[in-house]
Amino acid sequence: MMLSLRRSLKIVWYALNSRQAIHCSPVPFCECKPPNQFDVKMLDILVCPLSKKPLRYDAENEELVCEELQVAYPITDGIPNLVPTDARMLNPKQQEQ
Repeated sequence: MMLSLRRSLKIVWYALNSRQAIHCSPVPFCECKPPNQFDVKMLDILVCPLSKKPLRYDAENEELVCEELQVAYPITDGIPNLVPTDARMLNPKQQEQ
């Protein structure tokens, strides 16, 4: 089941970015991102798989953070890994920052 979740997330990621790849030209409205960079527009559709609450993007650590559960999901090559067993719990010192 986890493999299908990853595959689904990759499909969503490619679907969101394929439109940009087609429009990569000297067009003023093109907002192309370098490869392997997380697209913050994905935050509109992504939620925590455990709590179903919105996620916050932590650019410094390249993670998606669920504030309610204090869990951070890693982002690898621009693709969020929302598998709960791969997430890490935030320690109390990071929660205060």
